[in-house]
Amino acid sequence: MADRFRLSRFFRGEAPTSAPISLGHRRIFILPTQRGLAFVLLIVLLLLVGFVYSNNLAYLLGFLLASIFFVAILHSFKSLAA
Repeated sequence: MADRFRLSRFFRGEAPTSAPISLGHRRIFILPTQRGLAFVLLIVLLLLVGFVYSNNLAYLLGFLLASIFFVAILHSFKSLAA
């Protein structure tokens, strides 16, 4: 039970099985690619610019892009879990 929450399990993975598997919420990991990390950096930069220059449009664009990012993660998780 305690092994389920260890970080080493994430890197080591699970032992292969010959039986068919079903993708559940414990077997799906959605990790960002290099472009995804660049997108997150762009969002952080936009929010920083909005904060420094008190620019509400930069805030709007930053939060809009962040919400699209999180909704895309949820949709990809839902399509894989179904």
